[in-house]
Amino acid sequence: MSQQNLTVALLINNIAETKELSLVFRKAGVVPHFYENLKDFWYGTLEEIPSLALVDVRNMSDGELLLKNHPYVTKEEMPLAFFYSAETQPLIHSTFELFHFGLVRKGASYMGQVKSILRRVNKMNSWQMDQKVSELQNRKLDKQINRVIEQTENLKENEHYENLLKSVIGRFEAQRTKEDFYQAVEVVFSSLKEVRQYSLYELSANGQKLTCPKVFHSKFKELPSLWLGQTCKDGIEFFAQNMGNQVALDLVGGELISIMVKGQNHDPDMMLFARSEDPEFVTKFDWETLERYLGGLHSYFKIRNEGLFEKHENVLQPWELFSTLDQVRFGKISPKSGEIEDEYGLINIDFTELVTHVRANPLLRFFWKNFYNDFFTRFKSQHKFDFQITCMGVKNIGILAKTEIAEDLFNALKSYVLRYPIWRYFEDAEIILSRNLKPDVKMVPLAGEAYLKLLEDNQEAQRETEELADVFTEEMYDTSSKEAFWGIPAPQRDM
Repeated sequence: MSQQNLTVALLINNIAETKELSLVFRKAGVVPHFYENLKDFWYGTLEEIPSLALVDVRNMSDGELLLKNHPYVTKEEMPLAFFYSAETQPLIHSTFELFHFGLVRKGASYMGQVKSILRRVNKMNSWQMDQKVSELQNRKLDKQINRVIEQTENLKENEHYENLLKSVIGRFEAQRTKEDFYQAVEVVFSSLKEVRQYSLYELSANGQKLTCPKVFHSKFKELPSLWLGQTCKDGIEFFAQNMGNQVALDLVGGELISIMVKGQNHDPDMMLFARSEDPEFVTKFDWETLERYLGGLHSYFKIRNEGLFEKHENVLQPWELFSTLDQVRFGKISPKSGEIEDEYGLINIDFTELVTHVRANPLLRFFWKNFYNDFFTRFKSQHKFDFQITCMGVKNIGILAKTEIAEDLFNALKSYVLRYPIWRYFEDAEIILSRNLKPDVKMVPLAGEAYLKLLEDNQEAQRETEELADVFTEEMYDTSSKEAFWGIPAPQRDM
């Protein structure tokens, strides 16, 4: 039996017995270390725990020192065995309370007794070694399990944000029937619980200003317009992006994500800002993919809403309109004349309030063509009605549609004009945000004379409104007519 890894400490009073026992341990392959008293043994074994300590029962105490109070004995970390003789046998009872590996009796064969104890020590050491190996393997296995759990959690987290991205894109896809890109963003971002607040900047038509649309939602943060000092000719240039980002960061704050929505220009057409209180959402959500998708969606709305009414079949000249209206009064010219045989409904949209406001502010630029194209193309792309338009000047536009859809078309137009963002087509939109410039929508009898009469009445009403406004303004400051104007004696004013 090899004992090369064992260390033995001997604490025995009789030097002859110590030598004899040392010889036995040497034969067993172990070189023991001898201590003369409990004090030396105490401090020597504190430095290094022996594999076995053979203690004479007479040395279990030395003054105030008690073997049972030794730190490693108390913790049962020091393997003990006890040496006794016939005279010291009564002291064995004090060893019963201690954890030990057996007794060595003086006078008997030491070799057998020592080998028996060493076998127990080796067995215990083997168990301890197996336990350490098991603990080491368990720790290694725990680390592997933790890595697997961590990787699984990461996969679950990645899958969560991947599914969230698919969900967000799916919600945007469902908004393709909306009037424009702004409404799609409003619906989706307003429904995302991860987005606490959002806003956006877009480039004005003349490329000299960043403007923020008017969105009436609690999550939307309105940003002030920014004059850029120079013209951006191909989208929002880098210097303008910096300005917009700085303002958004100051006013929106928090964990802010800036999404650059590109269209057909080299630089972005729009800057979309989203604020979240969830740092993981900000860092782990795939904003780059969403940015590319929103660029495509923005282009889709822009292309869809461009030029639908530049086609001949969508535009009816006034002469053609009145020719169609006369068919109701006089009938068709001949069955083979190619006249339209369907019955129609006629609707008039009166833009007098808008045109009057534009004329009253000659220094405030209005983008006429953009407004005309967007107004009708967005309506048609949203509602899919089949109709034709006739421009009766810039103040009145006629809508001709078949009878079976005329009423639904009329109701849809009434609702549409109430929420249409006319302010967006002014160079300085902030000035007119509070003005009511909504057009008036009326159903017109299907007769040329009735339509002309309506246009004349609209013009006459406009003239009377302007004259009344002038009279009102003059009488406000005409002290001689105070009583006639107010109906009762008005309070005197000192200029």
